[in-house]
Amino acid sequence: MGTVTEVYDFFRILYARLGQPYCPVCDLPIGTQTVDEIIDKIAALPEGAKFYLLAPIERRGQEKYEAIWEEIRRTGYIRMRVDGKSYNLDQPPTIDHRRKHDVEVVVDRLVSRPNQRGRLGDAVEAALELGPRHHSRRLRR
Repeated sequence: MGTVTEVYDFFRILYARLGQPYCPVCDLPIGTQTVDEIIDKIAALPEGAKFYLLAPIERRGQEKYEAIWEEIRRTGYIRMRVDGKSYNLDQPPTIDHRRKHDVEVVVDRLVSRPNQRGRLGDAVEAALELGPRHHSRRLRR
């Protein structure tokens, strides 16, 4: 005999594997991409397009934002975005620790050109390493 909890766990696993997640903002399907697929999409931008390559950083538990700023600074990055606004790490914002904020490291600032695949690849790999999926190894270079 199974309990209600066991049935719930079974359905949770079943739907997680069968379901297709969608972006809540743009309603497009979400899936995994290889580094080469990401580079190809970025390389398809029109020549001369300026863009930032950003990596989201998630706070661990009640970690203070000042500790995150110091960790980012220590690894050699100099710019970040907090809630969509850019800051230099020499002058980080003072923000409310009780609220969740969107923190992103500016990994690289680039202009789309045909001969920059190597630099773009390095930047994409660095951004993926910094991302929330790898936060246990966060900010190691």
